[in-house]
Amino acid sequence: MDEYGFGSRGPGVQLLQLGLSRAGYQPGRIDGSFGRGTENALRQFQQAQGLPTTGRSDAATWQAMMPWLIGTRFVQLRQGDTFWRLSQQYDTSVAAISAANPELDPRDLRPGQTVAIPLDFPVVPTGIAFTSQVLELVLTGLLLRYPRLRRHRQQRAGTAHLVGFHRGGRNPGLLQCRPPRQ
Repeated sequence: MDEYGFGSRGPGVQLLQLGLSRAGYQPGRIDGSFGRGTENALRQFQQAQGLPTTGRSDAATWQAMMPWLIGTRFVQLRQGDTFWRLSQQYDTSVAAISAANPELDPRDLRPGQTVAIPLDFPVVPTGIAFTSQVLELVLTGLLLRYPRLRRHRQQRAGTAHLVGFHRGGRNPGLLQCRPPRQ
């Protein structure tokens, strides 16, 4: 993602403002104009995340903001964690956590397991420019909240379909698409 600072304008700044707002930092109007309000909110976010407080959206800042862009954060289970405790801690529902983690048995959780925690806002944003970058983040967020969408379904010949999602690696959250086999 691109780096933005005071005076920058455009859809990327809107996305930055959306992430800051979702994370609880008020950048002012989400209008795509990087003014003092956005700069102050970004500095507060960076400080809270233990990042250098540059007031610019560098790669480390975007990485730290990713949970608020895709609507999901990942946590490592600790001794005694349950879906109910996690739902209380992260202000979400047990049903949302269960839906995001169909491979986990809530009666057999073990310390060290990674759990996807859906955050308490809609994945699909409104009021911002819907760019290909936003679409990629939305698709990633939907696949994390509803992993059963990953199933390979071919509705008609010649239609591309989703073939994978990665929860880690160099590009976490990036989708790969390919045309269906003939």
